[in-house]
Amino acid sequence: SLTALEEAYTIAPKYAYGWLADNSRDLEVGLRSQIPWQTVNLENKLATRENIASLRDQGKMVLVFTVNDPVRAKTLFESGVVAVFADDPSV
Repeated sequence: SLTALEEAYTIAPKYAYGWLADNSRDLEVGLRSQIPWQTVNLENKLATRENIASLRDQGKMVLVFTVNDPVRAKTLFESGVVAVFADDPSV
C-alpha cells in the first residue's frame, strides 16, 4: 500500500524503501510518490529494456520477480537488473 509506505517513510526516512509494481499503473503511481525508492521491483512482463533503462537513469536499482527462465534472467542482468526472483526452485 502506497499510503502505508508513505506513512512509514514519514516516520522513518532513514530506511531503504522499495516499490513493487505488478502493472504499468502501479509503476506510474509509485514513481509519482515522494518516497526516494532505492529499488523498484518489477513484474517480469514490465521489465522491458526501456523501463529498466529509465529507472536506472533515475538512480533506481531494478529487481524483477517471477523470472523462471535462466535465459530471461541472463538477458535481464545484461540489461542492468541487479536481482531476479523465481518461484521455481529448479531454476
